[in-house]
Amino acid sequence: MEEREEPRIIMRTVYEFQHIITTILEFQIIFMGFEFQKTLASIADELSHLNAQIKTGNKEIVISNSVPSIRSSATLYTETCDVVERFNACNGLLVFSFIILYTLQLVFTADSLANTLQYNKLNSRLAVNCCLDVMWLLFHNIRTIIFIQPWHRISKEVCQIKIQLGKLLQGLAAYEKEILWESKVFYTEVMINNAELKPLGLFTVSRYLFVQIMSVVITYTLVVVQLRN
Repeated sequence: MEEREEPRIIMRTVYEFQHIITTILEFQIIFMGFEFQKTLASIADELSHLNAQIKTGNKEIVISNSVPSIRSSATLYTETCDVVERFNACNGLLVFSFIILYTLQLVFTADSLANTLQYNKLNSRLAVNCCLDVMWLLFHNIRTIIFIQPWHRISKEVCQIKIQLGKLLQGLAAYEKEILWESKVFYTEVMINNAELKPLGLFTVSRYLFVQIMSVVITYTLVVVQLRN
């Protein structure tokens, strides 16, 4: 009996260790997304500050601050895009696996909930199972949103940078060519490179992806319920 229990304990230990490693990797991806988002937000804030200075009409301050700020922001943006690109190359399969995992968890939980609700008479045990399925469904939804949210915010920050750069180009039209040239180079860089998470180049991680996942879950659940009936 003890010989049979030992392999089970080993397998259970391996499973728990694998679960811990997966959770650590998941949170690492989330935290990296928030760090990228903070960096891009700082660039957008810097450009917004420059636009505010241009509106004041103080030409000396604009000339002295614009070139260093634009250059540093452009360098920081390029470095961020480079890091995101390398992250895509190194961890694309891992992110893709997480997205598939979230989708399957939502599908199986929704299927279990639909199966429980099919009973005409719910006893206490079925009611508990139903509540647990609802809680797990909410948990997996929240988990998916938390994973997607920072990368969605990154795309929003990139859009904000484009808006601020457009305003900057308009405001600097009457200033020196060097400042205008730096702004145009930065704008071109932003238009060419997007800091976005695209696992294996298949899709972009954003809120729209969450909508697609939920569409798959709902469609699958409805089809299964109709087939069972």
